[in-house]
Amino acid sequence: MTANVPKWWNAGRLASTRPNIVLIMLGTNDIDINDNVADAPNRIKKLVNTILAQVGPSDPHPAIFVAQIPPNGSADRAQRVVDFNNALPAVIATLRKERKDVTVVDQFSLINANRGGLMRDALHTNTAGNGVLASQWVKAIKTRFATPGSPPPPLDR
Repeated sequence: MTANVPKWWNAGRLASTRPNIVLIMLGTNDIDINDNVADAPNRIKKLVNTILAQVGPSDPHPAIFVAQIPPNGSADRAQRVVDFNNALPAVIATLRKERKDVTVVDQFSLINANRGGLMRDALHTNTAGNGVLASQWVKAIKTRFATPGSPPPPLDR
């Protein structure tokens, strides 16, 4: 994923528009198939740093929102999701200590509270679940930009 960021950022639409906001929700499939789970949160950190390395000195830095992933309905995989989500706030806190505008977004709790009504299968949200995900993104963005020029809100622990 990180190898392609410079190409995406420096070519096509991103090269001319430079986003003010970047939303990242990655890890669901890696956690599901047990692909290097222990390092998954650090790969998110690497992705954020790779994105920010593409921003020119005169360009505004985007606010980056990183999601904790939705639950996995398979019993043997559910704990891996919880472990990943629990590790993510510390990674985000490290980035923020480096003065990077990164906010963690809880995309787990509301879906987990109503899996039957919000999940299409063990791994994917349904239309209603997608609406919940969208509302969580909007809530995080509104909170972050409630006061123009304000720093990201404190991490929930």
